[in-house]
Amino acid sequence: MARLPNSLSDPDQRVFLAALIGSTFLMGASFIAGKALLARADPFPLTGWRFLVAGVATLPLVYWDLRAKGLGFRAHLFPPPDQWPVILFVGLVQTGLVMGLLFLSMQTLSASTSAILLFTNPLWVGLAAPFLLGERLTVLAKVGLVIGVIGVAFAVGGGHLSHDPTGYVLGLGGGLAFACATLGQKKFQVRVRPFVLAFWQMLIGGSALLLAAAVTGHIWIGGLQGADWATFLWLAIPSSTGSFGLWAVALSKGGAARSSGFLFLVPLFAVLLSVLILQTPIEPRQLLGGLMIGFAIWAINRRSKSRQRA
Repeated sequence: MARLPNSLSDPDQRVFLAALIGSTFLMGASFIAGKALLARADPFPLTGWRFLVAGVATLPLVYWDLRAKGLGFRAHLFPPPDQWPVILFVGLVQTGLVMGLLFLSMQTLSASTSAILLFTNPLWVGLAAPFLLGERLTVLAKVGLVIGVIGVAFAVGGGHLSHDPTGYVLGLGGGLAFACATLGQKKFQVRVRPFVLAFWQMLIGGSALLLAAAVTGHIWIGGLQGADWATFLWLAIPSSTGSFGLWAVALSKGGAARSSGFLFLVPLFAVLLSVLILQTPIEPRQLLGGLMIGFAIWAINRRSKSRQRA
């Protein structure tokens, strides 16, 4: 599996591992909180308000990050004009479209199944990257892609698929949209600070989702009651702002390639928490498919030792 830090006696390695586990755990937990809230709120207003709150909660991190780099808050909060097209693309697709499709899928699918389908994203990126980005795949990555695609077939091949495939189509659509956003970011590098991108991405995506909510006639999450609001705040702040902040720390300590090798932990945590908290039964076929997809994510992001040293 993905390489653990070589020496946990190194403070940077301990920070990397803690941030990595914390961020992937919070990402996985977001599926559980979202599934619970969907019993009382419609998908579009729920996700729209989630990301508006999360975007505002990101502002202190933006301020801290810019100050740490000696950059002015007001001068660098607003990106230069040439960066707006790709930021709009990321916000509309990676936050608006992906999260909209994800929460629509969770209306009929379990949180664990939706998580597995969403995190097929690296498979589609791996398939498209050689053609769109000119990236070469290692033999291990090619094997991982084959196993991952078979894993998708297992994950969606449960007994209920023939009755109502809508949730599976929406879930896979979310994974494909996630892949499009990832490829777009790789192709057109965003030249702004990560937290600045996160702020605008969530603000743009949240606004688009609320616009969709207005079109469908339900813009407010008034169905939430009592403890539901605590769950919503958990979804918006720790599971959104917090997970992104910890992921940024992991990237700074371990690098993008190394950190991405652990993304299989997100659907794994989602499955475990779904069983423990929501008491969702997992079919053996789905469990096998999830494990195969997890292996594929690791294999696609695995770098050879020579490339890691480069």
